[in-house]
Amino acid sequence: MQGEDSQVLTFQFTATDSDGDVTDPATFSVKVIDDQPIAVGTIFDRYVEEEELSGGNEDIQPVGAELAGAIANGGPVTDKTSASLNILWGGDDGNKTVDGGFTGTQIAGDRSVVFATGTGSVQTLTATQVAQFLTVSGGNGPVTIASLTSEGQPLVFTLSADGDVLTAHAGSGSGAVVFTVSLSDADNGSYSFDLEGVLDHPVKASGASNEDVLSFNFTFTARDGDGDVATNNFTVKVIDDVPVTVGNDNENPVS
Repeated sequence: MQGEDSQVLTFQFTATDSDGDVTDPATFSVKVIDDQPIAVGTIFDRYVEEEELSGGNEDIQPVGAELAGAIANGGPVTDKTSASLNILWGGDDGNKTVDGGFTGTQIAGDRSVVFATGTGSVQTLTATQVAQFLTVSGGNGPVTIASLTSEGQPLVFTLSADGDVLTAHAGSGSGAVVFTVSLSDADNGSYSFDLEGVLDHPVKASGASNEDVLSFNFTFTARDGDGDVATNNFTVKVIDDVPVTVGNDNENPVS
């Protein structure tokens, strides 16, 4: 595979015949080609929706974006989703510490998958740092990281000490959690997305059939057991919730 490293092992030998005569030293070489992880193909989009949060207005039947989400998810759209990252780790598939992440120094025999290199402690990220592995779009096109809000409060992102858990908070790095995205290096790798709070959508809907969708596209970095790298992307789409009006039933007054 293009970009794979190789290492040449050179051996010296001599030959001795039956009466003890010895040849001059000679050599032969064997080239050992490294293996690399592969993040295979497109990871299909998954959906979550805000109406599954406490107080949400759940549709009786899925319509609009929710119907598309149910088809994509292969089942009902909730406030949580997960999927495989389709990583083929190859020959260097050691995993000494499952979900141990990566903090800048490769541990021999320990694969990892992260959003960014961890620092050994939880870090609050700038919008520029987040934009290195996350892009967002909505009904009106691209949405900047800095413009994302929850009930009017700017989203503040923190990254776990080992780089594999991203958390969006409202207002500050210690504010209410809006969503959490976790990566795992078990099996073929996977992600999980847990929506815990509402997002402010730039497009204002006028009914359940045209609820706005914010698309979060994440880039991840997979490293095999000796540090070879592969990258790929996955997208989680967050469906807005809308208010509904409920009629009064005065047909059967109490006498």
